[in-house]
Amino acid sequence: MPAVNSLISVVVPVYNVEKYLRESVESILAQTYKELEIILVDDGSADESGKICDEYASADNRITVIHKENGGLSDARNTGLKNSHGKYIYFLDSDDFLRADALEKLVCFAERLHLQIVFFDGTNIYEIEENEHRRDKFERLRDHGVGSGPAMLLRLDNYNEYASCVPMLFLRSDYIAENKLHFYKGIMHEDELFTAAAFVKAGRVGHLHEPLYIRRVREGSIMTGKNYTRSFKGFYVCTVELIRILDSYREMCPGKRALYEKTAEIANCALIMYAMLTGKERKEHRKYYDALRRQIIKHDYFRSRKLKLKLPFFGLYIKYMSIKCAVKGMIRSLSCKKAKASDKKT
Repeated sequence: MPAVNSLISVVVPVYNVEKYLRESVESILAQTYKELEIILVDDGSADESGKICDEYASADNRITVIHKENGGLSDARNTGLKNSHGKYIYFLDSDDFLRADALEKLVCFAERLHLQIVFFDGTNIYEIEENEHRRDKFERLRDHGVGSGPAMLLRLDNYNEYASCVPMLFLRSDYIAENKLHFYKGIMHEDELFTAAAFVKAGRVGHLHEPLYIRRVREGSIMTGKNYTRSFKGFYVCTVELIRILDSYREMCPGKRALYEKTAEIANCALIMYAMLTGKERKEHRKYYDALRRQIIKHDYFRSRKLKLKLPFFGLYIKYMSIKCAVKGMIRSLSCKKAKASDKKT
């Protein structure tokens, strides 16, 4: 690999992860690339996470700890971003970890090909068997090469290999600053908004086709919890914000065209989450659904097949989702009973 000495800022949002934090930080310290600035953002942890952060900072002068009141994942990432100084920035979740050569491969790849964004692959490890059936597009089947952000977004969508996961992105800091990219505070699915906005504005994006990131799927994490209300509001906000980006384009261009399908896809996710709410929850959030419906009817780019079929018959779709969830719950309950009975026999 060519000699590179560009500083990388690694931002790690930390919140109540004392069980996993050491493994995550150790994976950064074990990197073969050493020109690192490691920013641990303790987002008001109530466990020993903050003390563990301070312990690492006292042992390695590359580590800075920021203790702050709890503001959520987006706020912690933004705090780290504001306090970073590296030419490149990487966001690692505090319960996940990296392959030892990850950052070296990423920075060399970015420098050699003059990339603003590098996206790469990952693998999942599961703490609970229930999640092993999930299909996450972390290990892509093909190498997508190098291209413009809009072209890459369309290509990944066409091959069904787009993943919004921010810890699978390696970004130029000046590119983030020039485009005023940040994480929307207080919502779930903030990666859907950030990654789409980052891709459509980029001139050079490259795919490093290697599984460098290891994601832990665990009980109680944000993305495995079944909080349909927060999920609906997150997808709703992402849709509204992407519409604002689309409206900022006066004429058709590759970036606008690339966002069409992505915005419709996220709006569809919002509708699915709304259908999963209880009757009381749907009543409480009806104003957001009505606003979303108006946007879908208003804009031409929402004329996707899924939305065309779903919106006119949404009442029936809600009933269908209720039955589907009930059946899935029964199957899961029976599977658990069988597993317990089998364990007792053995």
